Amino acid sequence: SHSNTRGMAIGTTLDNIRFPSFANDKMTPKEGDTTYTMWEWWGGEATVRHYKAGNFNWPMIIYMAFVHYTAILGCLAVTSVKWETLMWAYILWPISGLGITAGVHRLWAHRSYNAHWTVRCWLMLANSIANQGSIYHWARDHRVHHKHSETNADPHNATRGFFYAHVGWLLIKKHKDVVAAGRLLDFSDLHEDGFVMFQKRLDPWFTLFMSYLFPGYVAQYCWGEAFWPAVWVAGALRYCCVLHFTWCVNSAAHIWGDHPYDPSSWPSENPFVSLGAIGEGWHNWHHKYPFDYAASEFGIGRQFNPTKLFIDSLAVVGLVTKRKRATGAWTKLKEKRIAEITAEPKAGAGVPVTGPGKPGSVDVKGPYNPKWMSNNKPAGPWICHQQVVFDASTKLEIEDARKEQEAKVSAAKAANKGTKAH
Repeated sequence: SHSNTRGMAIGTTLDNIRFPSFANDKMTPKEGDTTYTMWEWWGGEATVRHYKAGNFNWPMIIYMAFVHYTAILGCLAVTSVKWETLMWAYILWPISGLGITAGVHRLWAHRSYNAHWTVRCWLMLANSIANQGSIYHWARDHRVHHKHSETNADPHNATRGFFYAHVGWLLIKKHKDVVAAGRLLDFSDLHEDGFVMFQKRLDPWFTLFMSYLFPGYVAQYCWGEAFWPAVWVAGALRYCCVLHFTWCVNSAAHIWGDHPYDPSSWPSENPFVSLGAIGEGWHNWHHKYPFDYAASEFGIGRQFNPTKLFIDSLAVVGLVTKRKRATGAWTKLKEKRIAEITAEPKAGAGVPVTGPGKPGSVDVKGPYNPKWMSNNKPAGPWICHQQVVFDASTKLEIEDARKEQEAKVSAAKAANKGTKAH
């Protein structure tokens, strides 16, 4: 099954690099295959079927061609613009990025914190510079994505390959299940937000202006830059880069990385995605606890998450309130999982260990517990998580290990009864 390819249910996985399985994707002709060919990695037959059926989203295809053409113009103009324009483009990256991460994602899509009207206004403008559709439509699709992740009702279903999850989903018409799922969710909170509806009424012209022309006008009037080169560099090139940073959350962060919080799900912890998407790459945590405003277990000291730092800074001055956190829920879940696993130490289930002179420390190459090792003779390889070392050679989930142990006990009891009967 798909979950069996994700490693131990304690919250750690072995397949940091291995591509996930297509086994649960009913659209693939290769049922049960656990590896990707390069063809499947880019979308494979599942996506081609839509192309053959003529389900192209031609307006979006033309628009995406325009986006990348103008980004190329920006690349060509980089050497001719002033240094202020280059700095302006660089500054607009996190500004527009926060319009996505702190704005439409964590505030409007997940309602993970409350924001003062001035913050909501600024985030709406920053989101318009990002130009990824209206806040309303982005939040709608994202709520559907979380409710039906990696199914046909997921707008950017990663089981259909990297290319589809990255951008291909925009180039073809939505699957009927996506449309149906969107009609079942409640978006009344979005309708009640004046800034969301203001932007929606002006979509797409306002966001196009803010993304392309606004950066050019600022550069022209503030430091005398030529208008069109500024548009290509600070507008088009910056815009295209931020688009791909955001898309990597849907594609790369659903395919590569660790799964310490929910090994059965595709979303992963991908630090490289967090660099470009200013903190959105800690995706296994986010899908486990989507209501958490931080979208990561830790702060910027341990996980690169400028968006959390931005929200926390606003909270200090009283512009953000009611930040929701999931660390308490995760601590309780860890304690429950570790208690289940360590109840009957055995190969494949795990055992708490301590290092010599360092209580609570562990050695990821093997446990410091010679007596347990000699009694159980586990084969390895080892996984270390939360001061517990696990023998992952059997690839057993916790429930599988428990059932196996219960079966052995039942068999032993039956054998004893048979012996007594004789």
